[in-house]
Amino acid sequence: MSYRIKNEEDRLSSLPEEVVSHILSLMPTKFAVRTSILSWRWRYSWMSVTNLDFDDGHPYHDLNCFTKFVDRVLELQKSPQVKVFHRMCFSEMWVKKSNVSM
Repeated sequence: MSYRIKNEEDRLSSLPEEVVSHILSLMPTKFAVRTSILSWRWRYSWMSVTNLDFDDGHPYHDLNCFTKFVDRVLELQKSPQVKVFHRMCFSEMWVKKSNVSM
C-alpha cells in the first residue's frame, strides 16, 4: 500500500527539462523510453536524450523487432545532436539496413 504525505513536494516534476534529458541519457534507451509512463510531463522527454544505448540482450522476440525499435527511436529523436550511439549485440546477426535516413 502506498502512503503519500499531504503537501509532499514533487521534486522530479520541478526539474528543468535539460536535467531530465541528461538523467535519461545516462540510462539504456529502453529504460529511458519506459519513463514516458511516469507522468504527462515526461511523456516525450526520452526523445531529447543525447546518448542512445541499444542492447539487444533485452528479450526482444527477434532481430526484426529489435531493428524496428531502433528505427522508431531514431525517427522520433528530437535532440539536435547525438553524442553517443552504442549498440550491444549478443547475437551473431547484425541489422543489415536501417529504414531511417539521417
